[in-house]
Amino acid sequence: MVSCTLVVEKGGWSMSELMMLHPMVQKHPWMRLVPNGITGARIGLSGVVTYMIFVPDVSLVALLVFVLGASSDRVDGWFARKYRVQSAVGAQLDSLADKVLVGSYMVFLWPLFGWEEVLLCTIILVREILVLSFYHWRKPMNGKSLDEFASKRGKQKMVLQVVALALYGAIPVLMPSLIASMTGRYCYELLSFAVLFAATGMTIWSGIDYWFLWRGARR
Repeated sequence: MVSCTLVVEKGGWSMSELMMLHPMVQKHPWMRLVPNGITGARIGLSGVVTYMIFVPDVSLVALLVFVLGASSDRVDGWFARKYRVQSAVGAQLDSLADKVLVGSYMVFLWPLFGWEEVLLCTIILVREILVLSFYHWRKPMNGKSLDEFASKRGKQKMVLQVVALALYGAIPVLMPSLIASMTGRYCYELLSFAVLFAATGMTIWSGIDYWFLWRGARR
C-alpha cells in the first residue's frame, strides 16, 4: 500500500484510477505515455510523407513509411487496451493521426491518379474533414463522449483506405517487373480501383453512421 500511495503522490492520480490500471503500469507509470507516444510518432511519419511530396523518386521509401505508420495504428490501440491506459485524449489523437497519415499519402499519390481516383479521394478527404469538425462539439452527451458511440466501421474504412493506397503506392515500384505487361497492369489497376471504391463506400457509410450516433447520443 505504501508503494501505491507513492505512485499516487507522484503521478497525481486518485486511488480509484490507480486500482484500475494494469499491475505493470502501476509499477512503471511511464507506460501510460506509450500509446500516445506511438500515435504521435504516426503523426511524425505523416510529416515525412508530406516532405517526400517534394522529393523525386522516393516512391518505395514513401510506401514503406506509410505502411509503417498505418501498422502503428494497431499497436497503440492494442497496447492501450492490454494495459488499460485508454484515454479520451488518446482516442482523439489516434483518430487525428489516422486522418493526417491517409491524407498526406493521398496527396503524395495524386500525380498517379486519374479523375476517377481524384473524385473518390476527394470524397474521402471531405468526409474526414467533416468528422474532424465534429470534435469541437463532441462534448460529453448524457455522460458519455462521442468516442464511446463510435462504430467499428471507422476502423474498417481505415483498413480499406490503407490497403487501397498501398496498392496504388506500389504501382511505381512493381511496374518494371510484376505489372510490366498491359494485361498485368490493367488487372492490378482494376484491383486497386475496386479496393479504393470499397474504401470510399465504407467511408461514406461510417460517416453517416457517425452522424446518426452523434444525433442519437445528444437526445
